[in-house]
Amino acid sequence: MDWSLILNWAFVVALATAAIRLAVPILLATLGEIITERSGVLNLGLEGVMVMGGVTGFMVAYYLQSGPLAGVSTWLGLGAGMVAGMLMGLILAGLSVTLRADQVIVGVTLVVFGQGIANYAGRLPCAELDPRAWPYPVQPRRDGLSDRLPGGTGLVFALSHHLGIAHPFDGREPGGR
Repeated sequence: MDWSLILNWAFVVALATAAIRLAVPILLATLGEIITERSGVLNLGLEGVMVMGGVTGFMVAYYLQSGPLAGVSTWLGLGAGMVAGMLMGLILAGLSVTLRADQVIVGVTLVVFGQGIANYAGRLPCAELDPRAWPYPVQPRRDGLSDRLPGGTGLVFALSHHLGIAHPFDGREPGGR
């Protein structure tokens, strides 16, 4: 296999851009955790809080986008995500500060709780979607690296599309040509 087809400058720049874009939410949560730890609270449930806030924000924006509040559904979703994060923080404070529960156990429980509720609630608006339908405007090509990987072309194209590096796999040049 000729790696020069994959490891060209456009791919490296797109990969670095996607890495920075995807690392920013984790870095912001880490910054908040550093400030929280200075107060003496160990919040290991940050991942559950982030997932719960994200899914709550998505659900509110999704269900309000076709109603009378369609113009502000994005802002209401953002606010609902913040409120969900605050409620998860209130659960942490109630259990670990007021009831004196172990902070590690409470944090891990918040992660499991947040991911479980978010996984269940996130499936509700997507239940009517057909999973066999191809949601991308460009059909992937059927040769090269993607045919040699375990998930096949669809998995590689879908993952690369969501990471913002779809052009090495979809047969187009970086400018969409």
